[in-house]
Amino acid sequence: MRALSIGDDLLSDLEIVLQSTDVVSGEFGLVEAYKEKRGAIAPWLSDEDSKVRSFAERYIGGLDSQIAAEQRRSEERLEIRKRMYDNPTRPAEEPTSLA
Repeated sequence: MRALSIGDDLLSDLEIVLQSTDVVSGEFGLVEAYKEKRGAIAPWLSDEDSKVRSFAERYIGGLDSQIAAEQRRSEERLEIRKRMYDNPTRPAEEPTSLA
């Protein structure tokens, strides 16, 4: 990374590689995976090379956006499932005839 110029296409490729995850599980599995990646890159923010710091700032900013978006999606999916399975709508009862 130190040898690459700012804006080099390889930096985009590096971001893609860093963002890839293995299989995640649970409601917030992807959120946790992104948080772990953020923690792994955080030390780069204090690197002596300004290109490394700049990359880390951009990458972490992108991760923060992804974390927030995935957190919202996970919460929405969880709420939908709760409403569907915890409080299912009962079918309307058949009207009784007066005949």
